[in-house]
Amino acid sequence: MDITKLLGRAKESELPSIIKNPFGKDKIETINLEFRNYDFRPAYWRGSVGFSNGNTKGRQELEECETFEQLLAQLKALGETLK
Repeated sequence: MDITKLLGRAKESELPSIIKNPFGKDKIETINLEFRNYDFRPAYWRGSVGFSNGNTKGRQELEECETFEQLLAQLKALGETLK
C-alpha cells in the first residue's frame, strides 16, 4: 500500500480495516488550552484537540495566538469542520 494513503490522502474506505478515522466530534477525548509566558519571547496561547477511535488516535494542533479569543475562534472553526 502507498504510504501517502496512510497519511490522509486516501478515502476512508481505502484504509486498512485496522485504521479507523479518529477525527469526529464524537471521538474527541481531550481539549488542551495553554498559556505560555517566557522572558525571551512574547506570551502566547496554544492548544490541541485529541481524538480516539478504537486503537487509532489523532491530534490536531491549534496555531499559537496572541489572545485567548483567537484560540477559541480556532477551536470553534475546527468544531464546525468535524462530522
